[in-house]
Amino acid sequence: APNGVDLEDYESYSQTVNIKSKKQNSNISIGYLGRISEEKNLLNLVKGIEILDVKNIILKIAGPKSKYLEKILSYEASIEIEYVGPKYGNEKLDFISSLDLFVHPSIADVFSIAAMEVLTIGTPLLISRTSKASHFYNTNGFFMCEPTAYGISQGIQDALDRRGEWSQITQNGKLLISQTFNWNSVSLILLKAYM
Repeated sequence: APNGVDLEDYESYSQTVNIKSKKQNSNISIGYLGRISEEKNLLNLVKGIEILDVKNIILKIAGPKSKYLEKILSYEASIEIEYVGPKYGNEKLDFISSLDLFVHPSIADVFSIAAMEVLTIGTPLLISRTSKASHFYNTNGFFMCEPTAYGISQGIQDALDRRGEWSQITQNGKLLISQTFNWNSVSLILLKAYM
């Protein structure tokens, strides 16, 4: 059984979030929120953004400080990286909704709670195939990539190229949450397993 979210925690919040319509020359905010450790693969996210032929990207990282964060911040990146500290409650939801694209580049992971929250709010999501996301890719509710720097780069480029589809994709993502990744649905799976 997967994890899930409580839909009622996001009802009023997600209704106020719209896909941002920005000018082509304005900054693009790409972000990550969660534990900052090696398996989260954030250094490849930095390198993937560097590969892109897009120069107006700001990478925003939210989460508790760690040795791996120090490694990322000490890397001489050619892109702007902004560490915003840990975010909880409404600050976390505000952070997620402020992003143009949320990236979960993990090498190996579950479909994370943060990724579920991103879909619930309606921010476009790019998630690595190795985050147990491939089972749900046919829902067209998110973008998917390989967890290499090149794979992440291609995933971001694909997401940016398909900006006109973001509204439909985020609606599909919300549908995935309402049908699968919520505790009402997950609890039935757990009860069936225990029976």
